[in-house]
Amino acid sequence: MNAMRLLRAAGTSLILVVFACTLAPHQATSRGPLDLRSTAVQLDPERPDVVRAGKLIWRGGLVLRADHADFGGLSGLVLSQDGMRMVAIGDKGSWVEAALTYDSAGKLSGVGDAIIDGYRDPAGKTVHTASDRDAEGLTRLADGSLLVAFEQRHRLWRYPAGPHPLAQPAEPVPAPDRLMEAPHNKGAEALARLADGRLLMLIEGLESGEHRLGFLRNQDGWTEVAYPREDGFQPTAAAQLPDGDLLVLERQFSILTGFRTRIRRIPLARIEPGSLLTGPVIAAFRPPLIADNFEGLAARRGPAGQTLVYVLSDDNFNGMQRNLLLMFALSD
Repeated sequence: MNAMRLLRAAGTSLILVVFACTLAPHQATSRGPLDLRSTAVQLDPERPDVVRAGKLIWRGGLVLRADHADFGGLSGLVLSQDGMRMVAIGDKGSWVEAALTYDSAGKLSGVGDAIIDGYRDPAGKTVHTASDRDAEGLTRLADGSLLVAFEQRHRLWRYPAGPHPLAQPAEPVPAPDRLMEAPHNKGAEALARLADGRLLMLIEGLESGEHRLGFLRNQDGWTEVAYPREDGFQPTAAAQLPDGDLLVLERQFSILTGFRTRIRRIPLARIEPGSLLTGPVIAAFRPPLIADNFEGLAARRGPAGQTLVYVLSDDNFNGMQRNLLLMFALSD
């Protein structure tokens, strides 16, 4: 869910006006090259010597920019196994593919070779209706295809493996029945395929008792799981670590404190039908550390065997926010 909706929930009309004035118009995107540029950022804008947030060690960060009306709103992230290419989905109808570059020390240093396009429906036509274009969750399946979770009109669409998979016709994937009960702006934010083939989906706007509701799919179909509801934080993305544990990105927004983000680590053994998916918070981002509307998460094994974690932010097409791509090494 984007910051405009969070602000609306807070009932703050003045800030709504400020945000609304910065929004750009959005039309259906047609595929083409994207002049994607980047500028380096620091973990702490005032103190370059700060290189740690909890168990995450800073390995570079970028502000992503492009002079294209449809670039922005990045809400989900997947990487190639070698980390040399990224796919990011946007929540206003467009997606982006780009190459990532690293410096001699292995730190994230730049982007390039980018394209932008709009989502295709099962008939292969570009999706035009605004309520059909709000993509929030993204994961790569074992066969290389991509699974996208949309909200507003809640659904799962699978895009086949191959060059530019999101440019291909979509295939509907059965979703849990209770997903349709979610508020239209608070659907499936976090989506992750586990190494054993199971799918995990966490829902922003559904509750089960004192917890948030999620779903776990195995060969027998979807079953419910619970997720902690604490301190106003909401799950926005999930990714499995190479060792099997799960990372979940959580976001909180307040008109007084702005955006705050944290990452929770859930042991693999806890990810079972009917379980409460809980675990320690391993990192938190709040001022003076870099902070924004983080909604994308990915993890991979680095060339030296270290675990690398990437975090992506959604600028809501708002000049007061940024599309950030950050990289960390996970310290055990």
